[in-house]
Amino acid sequence: YNERRKVKSLKLTYADPAAIFDALAQLKSDIGKLVVDKASGVLILIDVPERLDLMEQTVRQLDQAQPVEIYDLKYAKPKDLKEKLLSTVTEGTGDVIIDERSNKMVVSDLSAKMRQIERVGKAFDAEPLQVLIDAAIVETTLNNQFQRGVEWEKVFKQKLESLTLVGKL
Repeated sequence: YNERRKVKSLKLTYADPAAIFDALAQLKSDIGKLVVDKASGVLILIDVPERLDLMEQTVRQLDQAQPVEIYDLKYAKPKDLKEKLLSTVTEGTGDVIIDERSNKMVVSDLSAKMRQIERVGKAFDAEPLQVLIDAAIVETTLNNQFQRGVEWEKVFKQKLESLTLVGKL
């Protein structure tokens, strides 16, 4: 008759029951118990009323339709980007799907995480730095017909003739 525990049953609409179970296991009290039916998505919560309210609020926050964004990849290789993004998405909730044929990335996660995922995706899908080397191969054949140059004798003769030398030697 002194039982303080209450029972509540919640049906999940969007969230993965295993992921919710892991989150709620951290919130329950020592006398609390969780039962999850993965097939139907039903959670049975047994705990003190204060903890039941906290667990129910948590379930409501986590059991929401996740936003889905589709990104066109321009420069990154899909497999490489997927590895980097999987470490960013919320474990058990978020997901990254890459279509290599169309070079598109589909990401779903909690709303708060979507901005961070988008920044990470854009950072790694940047245009790679490139170096342009422009070269020309020129072949020349020298002969007397195409001689060019300065005739220093003519230059000095003209300059010396027009100069007036003044001074002592």
